[in-house]
Amino acid sequence: MPKHIPENGIVNPHNLIDEATINKIKELNEKWINDPQPVRFIVLAVNELEFEHSIFAYSNAIMEKWNLDKETESTPYVILLIDAKHKASNVTISKSLQNVLPNKKLDKLRDDIDTYLEARAISKGLLQYVTELDHQLHLTDEEKVAEIKTQKQEEMNRRQKEKQEEQAKQEQRQQQYDDTIDSIVKFVILRNIFR
Repeated sequence: MPKHIPENGIVNPHNLIDEATINKIKELNEKWINDPQPVRFIVLAVNELEFEHSIFAYSNAIMEKWNLDKETESTPYVILLIDAKHKASNVTISKSLQNVLPNKKLDKLRDDIDTYLEARAISKGLLQYVTELDHQLHLTDEEKVAEIKTQKQEEMNRRQKEKQEEQAKQEQRQQQYDDTIDSIVKFVILRNIFR
């Protein structure tokens, strides 16, 4: 692990990230650092983590080593750590970005990159990741409102569907109960007739 954050924000000792993706990350970092709310994107892509640390412990060690836990002294950041051998990733973001990049959105981005890791397409996954991260960082207020409305509508639709499915199950159980009662009544009637 480097003693300091690399100037370009990329640690790529095993050449897992191709030149085009490195250039895109550099380009976006230069753009983001000049934003009204500056952001620094740091990516560490290694074949395997040293000393078989968990990816979370390694992320914490990076934060401590680079003094990123003292947020008041550093630019808000997004750190993406990739362990190629174990097809694992971890994202750490500074507290000041948590309103801009909600956990649900970050989880979706990480799930997407994990899909690329499974396919051993790290550069392609990273390119997708930073492009979507750029989009999320620069949503206008109108876009944020529209996205929230869309999410709420999707949640309402999901709940409505679950409610309909539960209602259908209840109706099916009731019908089975009615059929069973009906069968028992018919059986009792027939038994009494043929006594």
